[in-house]
Amino acid sequence: MPKKIHRLVNFEGGVNESSDPRDVETNEVIQSDNVVVDELGKLKLIGEVSSTAITTFSSQSIEPGFGLFSYSTDRDNAGNLNHTDWITMLNVADGNVDLRHTTSGSSAVITDKLDLGGNNDNVRGSFYFADGVLRGTDSNFAAARNANTQWYGYTDSKLFHTTDRDTNNGTAVHEISRWTGTDASLKKLTDMGTPVTFELYDAGATNPSATQITNRKNRIVLAYWKFDNGDWNGDYQFGFTPVYVGDQEGPMDIHETQTITCADHKVLFQVYVQNADSATVSAGDAHILGDDRIIGINIYFRPYGEKTFRLLKSIDLKEGGQNHWKAYNSTDHTAHGVFAGTVTLAQPVQTSGSGTNSYKEATATVTINNTNYSNGFDDRKGILRLWGFNASPEYHDVKVELDVQDGSSSGTNFPISVVLPSAGTHEFRAELLDEDFNVVAESAPIETTIADSGLISTDSDRFDYGSEYGAYADREDEETWYNI
Repeated sequence: MPKKIHRLVNFEGGVNESSDPRDVETNEVIQSDNVVVDELGKLKLIGEVSSTAITTFSSQSIEPGFGLFSYSTDRDNAGNLNHTDWITMLNVADGNVDLRHTTSGSSAVITDKLDLGGNNDNVRGSFYFADGVLRGTDSNFAAARNANTQWYGYTDSKLFHTTDRDTNNGTAVHEISRWTGTDASLKKLTDMGTPVTFELYDAGATNPSATQITNRKNRIVLAYWKFDNGDWNGDYQFGFTPVYVGDQEGPMDIHETQTITCADHKVLFQVYVQNADSATVSAGDAHILGDDRIIGINIYFRPYGEKTFRLLKSIDLKEGGQNHWKAYNSTDHTAHGVFAGTVTLAQPVQTSGSGTNSYKEATATVTINNTNYSNGFDDRKGILRLWGFNASPEYHDVKVELDVQDGSSSGTNFPISVVLPSAGTHEFRAELLDEDFNVVAESAPIETTIADSGLISTDSDRFDYGSEYGAYADREDEETWYNI
């Protein structure tokens, strides 16, 4: 009997190790070593033959299925923008993770970047990579081992700006540009390696002194000033939270030992993040607040005894805010803070129209006097708010004028152009606002009578005459038209 030929050309069924060999389908295989069968009718070797020598690492003891993990980043080991492939190698003997990177074709190894086991054996590594960050943990969950997930990523932050970012991109006190390996958990500020401390400081009518703002790091001072005729009543408690990369908010530290007592007060606040007596921080130094990932601080308040905290301030250390949230040192920065002067408003002086009276919708100039001669509010941003004029309220940026500190008790005058309101008696006043639109000073009100110039009729002197044509006629002279 002639032989029959049965061709086996398709193996897309994959490897079948569970069935008896006599029961394997014709498109399945029972063993496949270093070959792939993903294309119909083809058997191919895995990978390509390379002339590059295979690198071996004798120091690692890798548990099969748990020790290796590959990922890629857009920065190399030096922090430069350069596509780089990485391989994690977990040593099962001590739980430490080494990283092999292929920067410019090298096969360098960075040892002990993450610790998943606390020097215990039998670690079962589990890894995850997202948003440029490697995370690893021990999936064995043994009590004696490092229970928290570990974090390894590149930190690129420019913190505590001292110059205006709008004009020259800012000058940062601390630039952090490095690979960081740390515990992935979000800690309270008091749980850092060096705990951050807090202080509430009643500044009264002066800036915090060098004695009060001590020459220490890892300290946040919340200075405050109280004024009459406000809505703060009772004792108030404060809480502080760190904000991490990705706008993740950490747990709150409640400042238990100090409160602010108010009775119909307005309260203004200024935050000082201390950096001892140094104006800068070396790039290699630790973050002032203890974790490279911290990019902000949130400050909360509540009436004493209540459960719910309300947000008081969000401090963006990376962007800087209007006054850049400078790191404070007691040698140079005691002038930063309170506005210690006064603001007064003069009668408006008409600059357009006819006659000597103040007329409706005429252009006028008001003069603001700043007596900020005590050198407070230094390098801060001020906003002037005017009430009672044609567009009310109106706002004017007065940072330059507030920086004029000639040491004279007579202060500095600067004019502002305004448009007068409708005819009648009006009250005008001026308020100085800080970066958060808190009122830090206000003028006494003044009254001015605005006259009707007679050049434009009021609505009471008009009647509708063919309003579908978009016009009105004067009662006394129907031949006179006023376009609207």
